[in-house]
Parts: sequence; structure tokens; C-alpha cells
Amino acid sequence: MSLKCSRIRCVGLALCLAGATASPLFAQESGKKLALLVGIDRYPSGSGFSSLPFPQRDVDQLAGVLLASGYRPEHVRVLTLEKGSKEDTRFLPIGQNILTEFNLLAGDRKPEDSLFIALVGHGLTRKIKVKDALGNEVERSTGFFCPLNADIRDTRTMIALDDLYASLEQSRAGVKVMLVDACRDNPTEGNTGGIPFAPPPVPASVAALFSCSDGEVAWEDADLGGGHGVFFHYVIEGLKGDADQESGNRDNKVSLAELTAFTQDKVLDFVSHRRGRRQMPTLQGRAGLVTLLDVSRGLSPATITNSLGMKFALVKAGEFLVLPF
Repeated sequence: MSLKCSRIRCVGLALCLAGATASPLFAQESGKKLALLVGIDRYPSGSGFSSLPFPQRDVDQLAGVLLASGYRPEHVRVLTLEKGSKEDTRFLPIGQNILTEFNLLAGDRKPEDSLFIALVGHGLTRKIKVKDALGNEVERSTGFFCPLNADIRDTRTMIALDDLYASLEQSRAGVKVMLVDACRDNPTEGNTGGIPFAPPPVPASVAALFSCSDGEVAWEDADLGGGHGVFFHYVIEGLKGDADQESGNRDNKVSLAELTAFTQDKVLDFVSHRRGRRQMPTLQGRAGLVTLLDVSRGLSPATITNSLGMKFALVKAGEFLVLPF
């Protein structure tokens, strides 16, 4: 039995933007800005999980956005199969590594710190037995993220989102944001009784932006930025500043509310025209005044793309010093 699609995935015209940098992603200038980005595209044979084309590209490019916007390299942890195989086995996205990094991310934080998490891979829902307030054993459904070493037949090899939420709830960080890109239709081939991925409610102090609504597919497309999940493509574009310019108040700050509105509009429109289907990103938790990107000291995020796919930014009129190469 293999999954059909469930995946979690629980970053005047004159100046070309190639290599351009921006200011820190989160607005708390005095605090630490930390990120954990997990992308799994190839599960082992026999695990019951199919391969996914773009999770690694999604998190790698999101990491690039964070680093370019001011994150310190030691504060951005990326776990992928390629990174773990080539650089350090601690970067492999297996369950124990993910939990270790997650606990390090959430623990010993201060209110001025910011946490940013992205999980990209398969997700599913399973029924598990738990004890109620009276000590009686009851059965309930919960959502799981499936690490590299997950086995579809054994929930003990998976990571319960409830456990991740509990860790975040206990963290003293002032901003706690998760990006969750997950198909939420029937996760098994042939409608053989699988339970659609249904993420549990988030704690009050956590905000999680999901790629689609109940019963929907989170689509991927090879023509978006060289290949991305549709949701993640527009998350990355939105964080670069487009969310503020197209769906916000144009104050050079990308808020979570603006990113939500931007991805909802762009994803819904793209999937509708490209696939003839509906995909609507949803937000769990309150966006409040959470600022994700402050570009007030960087380049204007307003851009135009030419016929060659090159992006250019608007440079205000003024005097410039031209240096010889």
C-alpha cells in the first residue's frame, strides 16, 4: 500500500535581483531567529511511501531566503537526505534527528526569540489508543509527520504533530510559526480505508499555515521556479516581499496575515487554471501582528519579470556612484 499524495511539507527599473539581500525575516531585532527546515523526497523501498519530487528544493530555497534576509547560518538547520549523506548524518531527516533538533530549537528560548519550522514530506492520520482524564483507554485520531525512516504500518516510526505542538507551547519564544504543506485527501491508493491527513488544533501561542483545506490535494508543479510545491513556491515569493506588495499595506513588512492572503489568492488561482481543481491554504491559530519579513532597510520588493525570467527591482530616482569593475 502506498500513499496517494499526503505529504507534509509538517522561505525606475534598473537593478537585477540576482544575489540581492534583504533584512532579517523576523522583526524581533534583539532576539535570536531560528529555523528548522525538513525536506524528504525519497523514502526507502518497502516503507509504503512514494517519492515526492520537490521537498528538498523547497526547503533548500527557503533556507536561502532566510540566510539572505539576515539569519545566521548556525541558526538555520536543514535536514535532507542529500545533506545528511554528503555532509553529516545528523542532517539526515530521520525521526530521532528531527526530534533532537526540534527540542533544541524550542528549548531555552526568550520572549524576543522567533521560531520558524517547515516540514516537507508525507503526512497521514492514524487512530491511536490514549488514556482519558479518568484513566480509561480510548481511541482517537491524530496527525503524523513521516520521517525518512517511517514505516506506514507502524505509527511508532512517525512523529505526532501533537508532540511537536506541545514542545512549541512550552517554549518561551515570542513568535512560533509552522509551514505545513500536506495533501488532505484520502492518503491511500484506491480508497482502501485510509484516513485523510487532518492536523490537530494548534496551541494558542502557535500559528500554522497549511497548504490546503480538508479533502484537497497539495499540488506540485515542475514549471514553478524550476520545480516546487505550488504552496511553497508562493510562500517563498511572498516572503521575498510580494505578499506585502500584492496582498498587504505596502509598508515593506511581510506579516503572517499578508502571507496567508497572498498564498490563498495565488495558490487558488494557479491550481484552478492549471489543474481545474481547488486548493485553498488555511491558517490555524491567530496571525495577530506577527511580522515575518522587514524589508524597510533592503531593496524594494516591487519587481517586474522580463521575457527571459529575470527579475528587476524599482530603484528610486537619485544620484549614484558608479564604481569601475
